[in-house]
Amino acid sequence: MRHRLPIAICSAVCMIASAASAQTITRAAVALPDNALGHAANAWLDAVNSGDSLQITAFVTDTTMLRTFPSAGPTAARVSAMLGFHRSKGELVPVEVKSDIGDRLTVWVAESGTGAETLFMFTTEPVEPHRLEFVFSVGRAF
Repeated sequence: MRHRLPIAICSAVCMIASAASAQTITRAAVALPDNALGHAANAWLDAVNSGDSLQITAFVTDTTMLRTFPSAGPTAARVSAMLGFHRSKGELVPVEVKSDIGDRLTVWVAESGTGAETLFMFTTEPVEPHRLEFVFSVGRAF
């Protein structure tokens, strides 16, 4: 009987810690622009938010959507980085389009895992097929 109290306390602490780690996004989601850049940014967000290595691999290797550079590293490393980002940030929800100028889209994105908002910049090639060329968030490039 004396072992039940510590187990109950531990269980309560674990439930409180779990509840504290799940953050609430306070701003409503917004739609990204209905243009090539907005579509490319949405595809990137969908891939990251899936948390699924197969879906992320499909996105990373889709040369119609994503321009790849030799310096970007092997596919497995890029997929691993995106999965790690998903695990640490949770779902990424666009909450404000800061600017949409030419081949550059800047968006405030809320992170469900942390409750923080991060500024993301997406760029595409300036010519057809306008593949996603660069994704950058404050402190990290992909």
